Amino acid sequence: MKNLIKALVKAFLINNKFLPPVKYAIIEVDNSYFGFFAHFINICGDLNEALRKNQKPFIDMKKNKSIYMRNDEVGKVNAWERYFQQPFPEISHELMDIRKSRQVIRWINNIYFVKVKRQWCGIKIMHYPDHFARPNDSMDFLTNEIEINYWRKFVHKYIKVNPEVEIYINNLKEKINFKEQDGIVGILVRGTDFINKKPYNHPVPPTAQEVLKKVQSVMKQFNCNRVFLATEDLSIYKFFNDNLEKNILISVPQVRHDDTQNEFLNEIYEKEDLDLYHLGLEYVATVLLLSKCRCLLSSRTSGGIAALIMSEGYEYTYFWNKGRYGVNGYMHEFNEP
Repeated sequence: MKNLIKALVKAFLINNKFLPPVKYAIIEVDNSYFGFFAHFINICGDLNEALRKNQKPFIDMKKNKSIYMRNDEVGKVNAWERYFQQPFPEISHELMDIRKSRQVIRWINNIYFVKVKRQWCGIKIMHYPDHFARPNDSMDFLTNEIEINYWRKFVHKYIKVNPEVEIYINNLKEKINFKEQDGIVGILVRGTDFINKKPYNHPVPPTAQEVLKKVQSVMKQFNCNRVFLATEDLSIYKFFNDNLEKNILISVPQVRHDDTQNEFLNEIYEKEDLDLYHLGLEYVATVLLLSKCRCLLSSRTSGGIAALIMSEGYEYTYFWNKGRYGVNGYMHEFNEP
């Protein structure tokens, strides 16, 4: 009987050429292996698409497992709201009423029509891999100032950090002596699982030696006095600590790993029973501090891209272009004549 009623309602809507407007877009995150800022970039694309269609977006990182959530927090904690505000906080209460409704019609393309207070409204469920325009790790994007500036304006308007995170970052800046007026070169160097597992189609990161050489050149050229290092790799941290003069290197105190063997970082975090919320807080703070540096030198990773579009702009940026794992496998060493 219920199916018959739904079919009749659908037929009525179609035949009368009437559909209520799709008022909301719920952006769901459903891949626990993605890093937080990989989700951040995908969310930017979904947000942009929802706003383009005059839909109010809500970011749902509660329904499914993500990197900085324990298994027992799924369905209870919205990981996005731990670090960032909703773009439209006022719709949270409206969506609570919608969730209580028992009159729901599933439509096509993940669109649902829900009756609330005698009125029908449409909801679009968005989740990766919806391939909308978004920032990405291609050199075409990373060298396109028009696109970069578009996403900078977009992020500054619609994505705000939580007040608690803002307080944490301000205290952290004092603790590690991060002063923007010193002229800081921000460097993001990926290691650990990125090097060991060589995930297919991911950009190949530079070596620590390559980054150091570039850092020394940029410091002279742009009159910088400090280096802010973002890395999860303990051996990379030790390398820069050993090869930069005293008081030049600054970084966020955090858990770092030396050899992840054949495991992803999120698997290690779970196994070691670490404080996932605080790990996420450290990483978000690191990327936000990268966004406040004078220059940015980075592996082509989501964290570097996020820093790029959250910044007010850099005097100089550089992303290493060393190909992609598995894609550039035809290359080999050979003796030149």
